[in-house]
Amino acid sequence: MLLLPSLIGAVEAQDKAAAQPSRPFFGRWKLNPSKSDLTTTRLVFATSASGDITMTMQGLSQTFRIDGKERPGVMGSTMSWTETGPRSWRTVYKIGNVDNNIDNYTLSADNQNLTMTTDVLVPTKSRQTMTFARVSGGPGLMGTWRTKSLQSDSSLEFTAEGPRVKVYWLPLDGTAVVTPDGKEAAITGPAASVAPGMTAALKVTGPRTFDLSMKMNGSDIAIGRFTVSADGKSMAVDSTFGPAGPAQEHATATYDKN
Repeated sequence: MLLLPSLIGAVEAQDKAAAQPSRPFFGRWKLNPSKSDLTTTRLVFATSASGDITMTMQGLSQTFRIDGKERPGVMGSTMSWTETGPRSWRTVYKIGNVDNNIDNYTLSADNQNLTMTTDVLVPTKSRQTMTFARVSGGPGLMGTWRTKSLQSDSSLEFTAEGPRVKVYWLPLDGTAVVTPDGKEAAITGPAASVAPGMTAALKVTGPRTFDLSMKMNGSDIAIGRFTVSADGKSMAVDSTFGPAGPAQEHATATYDKN
C-alpha cells in the first residue's frame, strides 16, 4: 500500500549539506491516485469447506469468519468481522489491543460493485475509499474484485538523518532510519500503529532512483522501485506486493511533491 557501498561516501557528503538538491527524493510526497494504475489491485474472498473465509489483497492474506470474534490479521494486527446489513460488513483492526482502523464494505444492489471505506483512527483520523468491480464469483462478498477508484491521503516523507535517511509513512505512522545501501532497519512508531517485526530497507541505485522495501517478520510486504522525475516534482514507483507466489501483485503509482 506501499529504498552501494560505492555510493555511501557521496551520500554522506551530500547529507552534510542540507540545502544541496542532490537527493531529489528528499521531502514529502503524496500519492496521486489519478496518475496511478489501480486496476492491477485485486481483492479476493474465498470460502473453504470448513466455513473459513480467506481475504487476499496486495499479496497478503488473512482468514476469518463473520462472527465478531478477533483473529490474527495482516501486519501484526487482529481483526473482527461483523455483518451490518443485508449487503454491508464491518471489520475492526487492532494493533497493540487498540483500534487502529475500521473498514466498512457496501455491496451494490446488482452485486457487481463493492465500496470499502477505511476510517483510520490513529495517529489522526482520516478516511480512504476504494471501489471495486466484480470480476468473478458471488454471491455477496465472495469472489474476485478489481479496483476501480481510490481516494487516499497516503504519503511518504524522506529527510536527512546525518549520513542516513529517515523515512516516514502515513497513515501507517511509522518511521525508519536507514542507510542508503539496502540494509534493513526497524520501523518504529506508536504501539497502536506499528506492530513489532516490521523492517524497511532503502538502496540508492542512481542519481534519481532508489529501491524501498518493507518486511514483516522477514516476509516481504512490498518492494518499490522509485524514479524521481527530471523536474523533481513527481515520483513514479513500480511495486511488488506480498511474498513470492500466486497472490503476489504488481502495480505502478505516482507520488507528487507536496
